[in-house]
Amino acid sequence: MSISIVKRLATNLDRLAPVVKEISLLSKELDLPPEETNRLIEQMNEANELISEWSKFPWSKCLFKGNHLDKLTELDADITRFLGVDTVAQIRRDVLKLMKNLPIVIKRGLSCSVPKPPDFTVGLDVPLKVLKTQLLKEEKQQLLVTAAGGCGKTTLVEMLCQDENIQGI
Repeated sequence: MSISIVKRLATNLDRLAPVVKEISLLSKELDLPPEETNRLIEQMNEANELISEWSKFPWSKCLFKGNHLDKLTELDADITRFLGVDTVAQIRRDVLKLMKNLPIVIKRGLSCSVPKPPDFTVGLDVPLKVLKTQLLKEEKQQLLVTAAGGCGKTTLVEMLCQDENIQGI
């Protein structure tokens, strides 16, 4: 019986360790209270120490009863309870925080509209006229604009999209 509890707890701790480490780092970055994960980390460390003690000595497997087994069972239950109850409450809190801040992000502008071109551009007048002429002749419904990086492709297309004659198409 004690072997199955030890193995189950060791497997759970191995699976949880990277996730808890990442949660701890993200909690620090987001300025969340460290107490939420510190208790879990302490319990995991204590369980790892008991498992390590158990695995060092083969004779301890026979003697690993009573207090040690009770402590491991208690730690397993505490960790399971933390993940089942506390984590659900933390997730609920985090979702509510996101919902609270979501309208702010939307108001600030997650827009899919074409951005306005710069007020002053140099050297794009002729290419703009060529593009407008091609689109207005109705010869082509789509145009491909290619050039090296930094040549003003995006600015040219922004200017084209903002043109009153083109918006009506």
